Formats: sequence, structure tokens, C-alpha cells
Amino acid sequence: MSTPLRIRRTARAIVVNDREEVLLIQHSDTSPANPKQPDRLIYWVAPGGGVEDNETYEAAAIRELKEETGVHIESVERCILRRDIDLLYGKELVTSREYFFLARIVGRPTPTRFKVHPEENISDFRWWPISEIETSNETFFPEGLILLLKDILNPTLSNASEIRLR
Repeated sequence: MSTPLRIRRTARAIVVNDREEVLLIQHSDTSPANPKQPDRLIYWVAPGGGVEDNETYEAAAIRELKEETGVHIESVERCILRRDIDLLYGKELVTSREYFFLARIVGRPTPTRFKVHPEENISDFRWWPISEIETSNETFFPEGLILLLKDILNPTLSNASEIRLR
């Protein structure tokens, strides 16, 4: 029986504006974060990162958004996705316990900064129109992001429960 991996608690903010755009950051990795997808070195993902000791997932999502982009929000609405995924963090394989929180804002604030850590390799940001994500050849994480965004924007599903993935 193998030893279980260390759990790394992470939180991400899926920030959607009134133009149906989502703020994503681009990672340009030199080695794959996901050993099961060695060809995925450049990808777009919601801002986020590790949860500090004595910090809630919600507070971590808000803090990480501000640290990575300079965009400040007061609160997140709700958790819309939870998943456990085995990823390389630095040189250590960990189980990343990820919580994705919805945050809605008005307008399109320009990210003012990135807090770049060498192991994160953040290279860009963009407000992505949801319609462009659907037709883009870029890689987006989590997989199924477009379906998640469509569910968020569908008024009949807007109060749906969170999704859990393993």
C-alpha cells in the first residue's frame, strides 16, 4: 500500500463580470504540473493558491486574487467546484484539494500586478469572453471550465449546488 500524498489546500476565485467575461491567469510551466498531462505546459486557470494556516478557503481565494492580480473583491458568493487532483508543487507530488469560488463584479478592472513565485510561472492575465473560451484552442483548467461557466450564467441553474470532482 502506498503512502498517501500530502494534502495541499488551495482556493481559486472564478471572477465573472457583467459582460460575461472571466478573469484568468496564464501559467507557462517548464515542467508539467500534472504528471498525467506532460504536454500541458501553458494553460489558463482562475487566480488562486495555497490556503494559509487558520485561513478559510473563502479568505484565501480573495487574498490570492489580490496578490496575483491586484483585483480586490470583498467577498465570494459560493463554492461552485471542489476537486482533489494530484499535482506537482515545486518538486513534491501532492494532492491539491481545490475549492473554486464564484465572484461576480461589475466592469472590467485591469489587473495591476502579479505576485510571481518561481514555482508558479504566471505569465499573463486576460478577461476572457466566455464565448471565446468555448472556441479557443488554448488549454483551460479545470477541464470542463466552459460547462461550469455556462451553468453559472444559466439563470435556472444559478443556485445549483457545487460540483465535486476527483
